[in-house]
Amino acid sequence: MATLPAEILQYIFTFLSVQDIIRVRRVCRYFQKASQDRHVWSTVYKNSRLPRLPGPFPGQTALYLENSLTQSAKLQRNWTSSTQVVAKPLYTRSRQWPYALRARLEFRTTTFLMGPWLIVAVRDKIVCYDVDSGNDDASVLYNAQSQFGISTVDFAQAPYSGGQHSACLAVQEYVDHPRIWDAKQNLKIFHLSFPDHQLPNVPILELLLEQDVPPGLHFIVAVGPRCFVAAPREHPDTHAHVYVIDTKCRRRLYIPSVSASKHIVNQPSNTSVHRHRLLACSSHVLVMRAIPVDTGYWSSFINAYQLPSDEDMDQGVFTLQITHSGVFPRIGLVDVACLRESVADGMTGSKLLTLLAYTQAQPYNTQSGAIDVVRLELTFDGHLLIPECRRLLAD
Repeated sequence: MATLPAEILQYIFTFLSVQDIIRVRRVCRYFQKASQDRHVWSTVYKNSRLPRLPGPFPGQTALYLENSLTQSAKLQRNWTSSTQVVAKPLYTRSRQWPYALRARLEFRTTTFLMGPWLIVAVRDKIVCYDVDSGNDDASVLYNAQSQFGISTVDFAQAPYSGGQHSACLAVQEYVDHPRIWDAKQNLKIFHLSFPDHQLPNVPILELLLEQDVPPGLHFIVAVGPRCFVAAPREHPDTHAHVYVIDTKCRRRLYIPSVSASKHIVNQPSNTSVHRHRLLACSSHVLVMRAIPVDTGYWSSFINAYQLPSDEDMDQGVFTLQITHSGVFPRIGLVDVACLRESVADGMTGSKLLTLLAYTQAQPYNTQSGAIDVVRLELTFDGHLLIPECRRLLAD
């Protein structure tokens, strides 16, 4: 078999299951090397009936595809290992979660589910329930100060890493005041880590930043591979009140003011109606603002801030620098999520971000929008380009 051309051997491997490929690679080194070809795993990934994420995509390596299919095969084996499956109801009685009911009755509270944990934020505390257990008792994660009350909570899920789920929370508290929008506000950014559901531990809430903020601001958060970001949903100044925290050293990173920026900062003149969104990738933080312009359509103003390298941080540099900016008429990026980042040009080092975006492409006096796949390129000379915008779904 060692005399068989590698192309024919790899073609045969494409008809095998994931388990068979793992077994056959143990025959010899020649089989092992042939089984590591990306064409083998991309074909198996495409034809497999295992539950998996969409793909394969050009940026996904053979190792990534192999690990994804291997994990899916293990899950399927565990689910179907029993010879006799007896269907049982998930719960034999109704659940009594007072804080979950209270969250629906109170103004501006948050409830979200991650793994087996239901996280509920009410006016004076943040609690969690283990939905897999039969226990209806809530575990208190955070208690608001006596003179404060929780007004809003926004969260973003971090990439799965280290065998646990995690998220970033932006918790806004206000001093008791007859008018909440005139009350003094306090912003707290937490890192919420979720241990393995088989352990008895409850989620861990770690305070990363506490900051007094002006009244009336509503903060949103974003999570990237290197940092947590929080910024107001609506604010006329792109630079103001943007808080960046490095996830490795748990230290705040600072964005310079407009006057201190060496790069041109795109600031729209019309700030009466705008939608602020954040995006964090491995090297940059992008602040996006969708604003209606005089033509009656939405336009996007995007500024990209480069994160300091590990060497810079070792030398005491904790400041982001704006490196890219761009204005895109008639493309209103109302909400975005980063699907993939890659190098667009190996010679120049341009970065290409593939985004899933909800765009306000119609006139702003209508409520219609669309879901697009947007390719955003950060060029080496400091420009932002959109080389591709492909429509997936329209209202």
